[in-house]
Amino acid sequence: MFDQPSVKVSRQQALVLARTSHHRTSRLGLVIAKKHVRKAVERNRIKRIVREHFRQEILSHETFDIVFLARKGLD
Repeated sequence: MFDQPSVKVSRQQALVLARTSHHRTSRLGLVIAKKHVRKAVERNRIKRIVREHFRQEILSHETFDIVFLARKGLD
């Protein structure tokens, strides 16, 4: 996934990688390191927000594998 993403969106606080998938449904991977977001409460909140956005917005006919990588300062 990290080697050949179809789409790469990079911002100061997050990186999103995506590519088309051959699975029946889209998949989401979350990488939120303790090194970048110290408190578990904050990490869990970020995960909830990203999952909910993914659930609501990924309604297209294509399926994707998406990786969300949090960077320092996202909290």
